[in-house]
Amino acid sequence: MRTLQEQLKLKDLTERIARNAENIEYSVQAIERGKQAEEDLPKLIKRQENMIEELKNFMEVEA
Repeated sequence: MRTLQEQLKLKDLTERIARNAENIEYSVQAIERGKQAEEDLPKLIKRQENMIEELKNFMEVEA
């Protein structure tokens, strides 16, 4: 039978382990999102360039 102090220490350790596991999962997800963002960035930049070009063309027609 564990003493109350041992039970509290065990509870504390298991809670800390669970929180750390959540932090690890969050970090993994952040890395995955970062990779996706890195892959999406060139497409987003190209889209922005196209929209700017479209705006320039529109402004030239209006001028």
